[in-house]
Amino acid sequence: LFSRAMSFYGCCIVDNNTKNIEYQNISLVPYLKVPPKQFLSHIVPYQHGWFSKQTRHMLQYAIEKTSPNTVVELGSWYGMSSTFIASKVKKLICFDKFQHLAESTYFSNEYVVGDEFYFSFPRLETFMANVTSNHDKDHDSQVFYIKGDIYKNLDILIKGNTVIDMFFIDFEKNTKRLKALLQKLRHHYPDTVIVGDDYVFDSVKQAVKDFKIYHNS
Repeated sequence: LFSRAMSFYGCCIVDNNTKNIEYQNISLVPYLKVPPKQFLSHIVPYQHGWFSKQTRHMLQYAIEKTSPNTVVELGSWYGMSSTFIASKVKKLICFDKFQHLAESTYFSNEYVVGDEFYFSFPRLETFMANVTSNHDKDHDSQVFYIKGDIYKNLDILIKGNTVIDMFFIDFEKNTKRLKALLQKLRHHYPDTVIVGDDYVFDSVKQAVKDFKIYHNS
């Protein structure tokens, strides 16, 4: 049972029937597997996002050049880039808030056109439907997701010593925070490839420039 729990969930806590909880030598991995397509038939797929042709070509080049097995996507939205990455690698772990409507502070306004979109397509469910509906049957890949604050969940992933071959950053545009994120990833994953989107923003360009100067690259 312990072996099965480890292979599926990545973690397991065993109660030894005393006041103590015995922690086995495990890797704490807080992600869940996207369920098969048949379990999402009630969810309507809806493609929405900013996955441009340039980003697609850049990602494809990086994947073909480095041949990663496991990719972590930081910022997934409705899964346009996730679907593409999943078609190229064996394992994809998607980080996003996937904010549920019940958790949102957004107030509905019947006169705002965007409301129909916002309240008609729940984030996580639509993401899963998109990823599974566009899944390549001839490509054997697994897609996992981690719901919640990206920075907090990333700390948990780091503590779990999960082997990551590539990071794809597609959520942070603030120069200071992005630079800190790049430094953190490079510190904990010195041999892992880091790829990112949104380079058209000056704030992102500055973060990358500062990072390169710091590392003399």
